[in-house]
This record gives sequence, structure tokens and C-alpha cells, in this order.
Amino acid sequence: MRIKNWMLSVLTLLSIGFMELSLALDGTLAIVNDDVLIRSEYEARYKYESLLGNDQLEQGADASINRDLLNHLIDEMVQVQFAIRRGVYVRNSEINDLVRNIAWDNNYRDADRFYAYLSEQGLRKAQFRRIIEKQLLIRKIIEIDISSEVEISDEEIDYHIQAHPDVYKTNNSFELSHLFVSSEGETGSDIEANERVELIRKKLDQGMPFNEAVKQYSDGDSEEGGYMGWRTMDELPDIFIQPLTAMRLGEVTEPIKAPNGFFLLKILDKQGDQKVVTQYSLRHVLIRPEMKGLTDDEALELALDIMAQINSGEEFSSMARLHSDDPVSAPEGGSLGWISPGDVLPVIEEAVHKLEFNMVSDPVKSPYGYHLFEVLDSREQDISQKLLRDRAYNELFNRKSRDLFATWFSQIRESAYIDILIDTEI
Repeated sequence: MRIKNWMLSVLTLLSIGFMELSLALDGTLAIVNDDVLIRSEYEARYKYESLLGNDQLEQGADASINRDLLNHLIDEMVQVQFAIRRGVYVRNSEINDLVRNIAWDNNYRDADRFYAYLSEQGLRKAQFRRIIEKQLLIRKIIEIDISSEVEISDEEIDYHIQAHPDVYKTNNSFELSHLFVSSEGETGSDIEANERVELIRKKLDQGMPFNEAVKQYSDGDSEEGGYMGWRTMDELPDIFIQPLTAMRLGEVTEPIKAPNGFFLLKILDKQGDQKVVTQYSLRHVLIRPEMKGLTDDEALELALDIMAQINSGEEFSSMARLHSDDPVSAPEGGSLGWISPGDVLPVIEEAVHKLEFNMVSDPVKSPYGYHLFEVLDSREQDISQKLLRDRAYNELFNRKSRDLFATWFSQIRESAYIDILIDTEI
């Protein structure tokens, strides 16, 4: 129950005793600024948390009030009110998207069936959608005020990994050859060395054998084609680690800048904690019924029509730019780049694995709508270092975000008026 501004002038004419009586009759648990938390809203959230499997819920002194959950809802109200004051809002389509995702995660392919299940459990559709709306408002204001302020450089990730060797330990080793272009002495400056190494890299791209390039151009040890043998991660300079971990067997790195010149490294073999997966180069057309004002059946019909046009000779990329409702990939002709296992929903992975190259899939339904997919290529890729660096990034991001959030939230909570009207002592 929200106390609207136009009501305040009326309420001021009433006695304080009458207001307290009306709040008690309404089952009001707390007042937060100009809003109130009522028992029915608390009970809906308690049911929601129970359905999520929150086994930390215990009964409080006031019959059915859990102190921790009550405090959490008050904190949530403070954040929601702050977001609204800042002009943040949530569209119905955003609520619908998140509801569909939650439904799919719980094996319901239809949101209405999921709503029916929640109703059977005692949680009405309107109550559930209100909970989702609040979560989205909080997510948005945190993205604006906190997440956007967090910056993490590659150097920070490198330092974090090196500072915690037990946590991020890897046993990777590489068999390498190298080519070195010096920027010292008679060979010239950094600019001249950079020009030389770029020319050599171009010749390698055109098919020149690496060992021949070493013999002709390397300022380092050119015997045996610059062969370095096997080196563990600990035995390699830090500047080599990141370029090497992103490369596949037989590939040559981009020029690596060192204090005295530039290196090109060729990976002959690698061993250790590898996680090799099959990646797919993928593109899609997404038809979202709500975005186009279509029913589900009409969206499927449109997807089938687009598929027929592509199979009749229309360019996939052109159809994606014209029809796709994915704002990120549509301008790129529907390109999703290289997709690893787990990057997309299982229903999409299953459809992709069945496709041959340059074939258009039948429409695939997901929480977002109907997709048409095309697989352009596949490759085997070691993603172990990417996973490791992602893990380090997430640890740093969470740490910085927690610190920023603590300061941010303490400021907005201190300025809020909060009156808890029941006894929550346990």
C-alpha cells in the first residue's frame, strides 16, 4: 500500500492515534519514508523465498515475522525508492523477459503455466511480478551507480593471479620457437623494429615457414629455427603468458613488445591443465513477439517466412539486419561470434549441434522468442586460461563492487526514515 503525495495533506488532518490504528488494521509492519510494508507483501515475499529453497527462514517473535527477511525487505524498499527518485523505471517487457527466464529455468516453457504453479503454491501473479519489478529496479540502479564505476585492467588481473598462486595455479607448459627483432644498437629504434616485425609477420601470414623467417630476420639465436624447447608458465616472462594462453597449436603470436625489441612466438605443442572445447561461429535472427506486437503463433509464422526467404537465396546477414530483434547482433548481420559450451541456453546448444555448416535451422523457441541459426565454422579451442582470467576478473569485480555498494547503501539508508512497528526480537 503506497501513501501517495496527494493523500498526505488529508492524513495530516487526522489524529496521530487514528493513523496508528489504521496502520495496525492494515497489518503494517514498517514505515519506510512515505511508503509502508504491509503483512500481505511480507507474506508474499516469504512464500517466494521458500519456493527458492531459502532454508534460512525461521519464525520470529511476532508469530510469523522473520527478522532477517523483514530487514532485507526494508533495505530493498530503500533502494527501490532511491531508484525511482533517480528516474529509473522498468518496462513490462523487461518483467516478462525475466519471468520467462525463471519459468524456463524451472522447466516451464509457458509463462502462464508457471504463474498457475505459483498460484497453487500461494503466490499470486501480481505479487510475483511486483517482486520481479523491484529486483529489476535495484539491479538497474546498482548498474548505474556501482557496476559502471568498477574498472579492472589486464594488469590488475595479472597481478591478482600472480599474488595468489595457490588459488590460480596451472600446470601448463609450452614447446616454443621464437623470432626476435632488436630495437637496440645498429638495428635501430622501436619504430624501425616495429616496422620490421610487422613485415615479418605479414610474410608468415603469406605462408613463409617460421624457421626460414628466423634464419633470415631474427636478431636472436637463429640456430634450429629459434627453438626454445619446453617451458613452464613459471619459466616464461610475464609478457609472454597472456598472448600464449590465447593461441592454438601451430599459431604465431602477434608481436610482443619487450624493453629491447619485439618477439614472435610459435606454439609447437602444449601440455597441462587444458580445457579444450568445440566452439561454433554462429549467427542468428531473433523474432521477439512483444517487440513486433505479434502473438506467439504469428511470430513463429514470421520466423518460418524468413527461413524460407533465406533458403531461397536471400542473404542471412541482410535478413538479420532487417528483421532481428537482437539489438547487439542485428547490426552485425546476426553474428554472435565464437560460442563455447555453456554460453547459450541448452535448447540452443542442442539445435546448433545438429546443424551442418551454412544450413539454416528450423525456428528454435527460447524465453526470448524464436531464433533462426546458422553455423559458419567450428574449432577446437583451449579455454583454460580464459576461464582462469574470468575467475580472477570476477573476484576483483565482486570485491570492488562490495566496497562501493557498502558505502553507497549506507548513505541512502542513513537518510531514510524507517520505523519498524512490530517487535522483531528473537
